Amino acid sequence: MKYFQNSLSSKLIKLFAVVGLLLAFQNCDVLETAEEEDTKITDTLFVKFVNDANSVASVNYFSYQKMGKASESTTPDGDWSGNMITNNTIVAPGGYVFFTLKIPNLHWARYRLGVVDTLGNQILLHEQPNYQEANTPVTHWGADTRTISTTIYKSETTGNYYTSGYSDWAGID
Repeated sequence: MKYFQNSLSSKLIKLFAVVGLLLAFQNCDVLETAEEEDTKITDTLFVKFVNDANSVASVNYFSYQKMGKASESTTPDGDWSGNMITNNTIVAPGGYVFFTLKIPNLHWARYRLGVVDTLGNQILLHEQPNYQEANTPVTHWGADTRTISTTIYKSETTGNYYTSGYSDWAGID
């Protein structure tokens, strides 16, 4: 009888050990899946575009061009998009608009703007004579949401509108 009890105890211990190992392996898979979802790369960026209150013109046009992986690429990685500001929306100084850009995580893009002057003329900044186009950036890192702010001024010498200041940061403010 004692042999039978020792044998049964031994079998129960082995059974619990096997069940414990199976549960441990199952939990490892769950952890790996959770980690994979946390680091899942998204290629959409929800943006709040702000026309700074100090701007001298309203913005009615925002287009972007993908530039590749941040800190690795300065060469365009695609064509210019269409206007992301839809429905004839005009963003007055101090105003903002929301839209979604297709920029992969850890990548960046540059953008172009168009304005409406005080006479109602629509002007694409990059199409002005002798315009010096800047690489105004929008980045996709830190979050899948971004606030972009730009200040538009007008040169008294050339009469051209231009971006004087710009910034972008993770999150929606």
